[in-house]
Amino acid sequence: MSDLHKEPEVKLWREVIKITLRDAGMNLSKGKLVSIRSARTEQQANVDRDQAINFLTATSGEWKRSRELICDLALICPDTLRSNYMRVAATNNINNL
Repeated sequence: MSDLHKEPEVKLWREVIKITLRDAGMNLSKGKLVSIRSARTEQQANVDRDQAINFLTATSGEWKRSRELICDLALICPDTLRSNYMRVAATNNINNL
């Protein structure tokens, strides 16, 4: 088995995906989809959430192409990321990943 997943560049892109999941409302430490707010304004948090959800769920267009590119760099299957996110969003339970 290759150790490519340990390469710094791969780790970086996986962190980008984790941030996107967080922006979409997924609290990875608590295992649920929740509203995440920090020092950002609520309006910006809503924009971030909407963009993250578009990135994770798009079936065509720029968002889908972006997901495919970033997942390729992260060594993650973009279709698996999408289907797992959709399953978690439908059940509100990260244990369904």
